[in-house]
Amino acid sequence: MILLDSKVLYVSGKDGFCIVVGLIENGEALTALVYFPARQEFYFIKDGNVYCEAAGQARSFVVFENVI
Repeated sequence: MILLDSKVLYVSGKDGFCIVVGLIENGEALTALVYFPARQEFYFIKDGNVYCEAAGQARSFVVFENVI
């Protein structure tokens, strides 16, 4: 699955749009990638942890399950 999120922001020239890629196998989400090209921010999952890479540095952060 690949999609462009926030098409309205993209068309209007704002920087909040992103490209989302997800890999699902047998109904289980294996990984996800989110890229904000205008901000040069890249979010990804590696070894069960979530990271944000910006300005050449990756930092991890905590994500809670079942948060709506």
